[in-house]
Amino acid sequence: FNIALKKFNKVELQKNDLLEYRTVIKILGLHTLAWAMEGVAFFWLIKSMTPISLAAMPGVVGAYGLALVSGAVALFAPGGLGAREGVLVLIMKYYFPVGVAVVFSIIARIWFSLAEVVLFGGIYLGSKVQGMRKKISNFDFTK
Repeated sequence: FNIALKKFNKVELQKNDLLEYRTVIKILGLHTLAWAMEGVAFFWLIKSMTPISLAAMPGVVGAYGLALVSGAVALFAPGGLGAREGVLVLIMKYYFPVGVAVVFSIIARIWFSLAEVVLFGGIYLGSKVQGMRKKISNFDFTK
């Protein structure tokens, strides 16, 4: 990165600008745990709609995780649109007919998008509440 930064006359990264190895491992572990939990929740969502064996859980969880990663690294697809669904269908077709796998990939996209909207809304409302608290705490009630 420093070579590219130097070429564009930007400030180069210093060693203390980078995260420690231990911190990177913690972040990676937490992301992996979150993806696994999302994958398990996705499995139970599927199981609520169609019969599927518990033995298929590792495959479905892995497919969901791989789809998330592929969507994140697909530079040609904004938000992983299409890449995530393609990978999910590619793997889920081993558990379901292709049409059913496509429907589940669309459901996964809707489910993920709704989760993002809810999280964004919660963060937005939380910031508004925090801003109101600051205004109230700075208000002079003695006047």
